[in-house]
Amino acid sequence: MKRPKGVTVMGYIFLMYAFSAAYTLVFWRWAPFDAHSPKEVALAVVTLLITVALGVALLRMQSWSRWLGIVVGASVLTGPKVMAAHGLAGKISVGRTVLFLVWVVSYLSRPDVKASFQRAVPSQDSNPVDQTPST
Repeated sequence: MKRPKGVTVMGYIFLMYAFSAAYTLVFWRWAPFDAHSPKEVALAVVTLLITVALGVALLRMQSWSRWLGIVVGASVLTGPKVMAAHGLAGKISVGRTVLFLVWVVSYLSRPDVKASFQRAVPSQDSNPVDQTPST
């Protein structure tokens, strides 16, 4: 099954978010959070792990990645950081993230995209390794 272009774009954007989280962890002096707070560092590590897993799984058309994308998008959209933008740059960054996550939830909820993920999962009957030749 051919992967929809939107899923490809989405997977690479999640991987870019992962790169951003990794960069922030390595160069913590410029981090937009208190890098000495274990809670904030743990949140950045969890964000890194989720975005890497989600980006790779979307590119591989894993069936669970569709649901994880919807859950991540919905949970971040309802979180407190969406409303906590300060200054023009912060509002632009939050606005861009909100638009992306609204697109993630709406795109992954489309029937044709859902069907693509269902077709990407091979059924047990189509596995040639498990089939024995009839004699």
